[in-house]
Amino acid sequence: MPWWWPVKTFFVEALDNALVFFGAGAVQCVLVSAVGLAVLLAVVCGGVTKRAMVAGAVAGALLAALHLSWVLARLSHITVMSKSTSFNPLAMVGTFVLTGSAGALYVQAQGRRGRATALLLATFPAWFPAVLHFAFTFGANITVFRPNVGASIYNHEMALLAAFSSVIVIATVIFIFSFLRWQFTR
Repeated sequence: MPWWWPVKTFFVEALDNALVFFGAGAVQCVLVSAVGLAVLLAVVCGGVTKRAMVAGAVAGALLAALHLSWVLARLSHITVMSKSTSFNPLAMVGTFVLTGSAGALYVQAQGRRGRATALLLATFPAWFPAVLHFAFTFGANITVFRPNVGASIYNHEMALLAAFSSVIVIATVIFIFSFLRWQFTR
């Protein structure tokens, strides 16, 4: 076995978990769309310039295209009995609305706090599963299993997958948003 297989497998499984499984469920799509619509309302009602809206639309389209390309490339290679592996176009709409509106906020932001808030909103679908998995496994182990069984029974593998994929997604979003901010604010 080549030395790079475990690294490649971990990388691919982390992105599959974030972009194909978590990003394709109906509940997740509704949640992401709701957050995206709230951000979109803030963009429309908050006096964001047309240049920032165009930059946000470009960011949303680019990130939705990246999301779609990963899903279509990996969908035929994934078989998991406990999770849905079908294509859901609503996930791409959610990605476009959320990252597009957050991209407009990022481009329009005057300070670091505004840009950080826009990044947190745009990457919500990536970092939220990591936080949720860590909180659940830690909480269940501490409150239920250690007092009753004497040991923890849940490991943090899914949380680590989500955390690793969130780092990749956050880095990609920072790169795209920063490039668009540089292009649209010159």
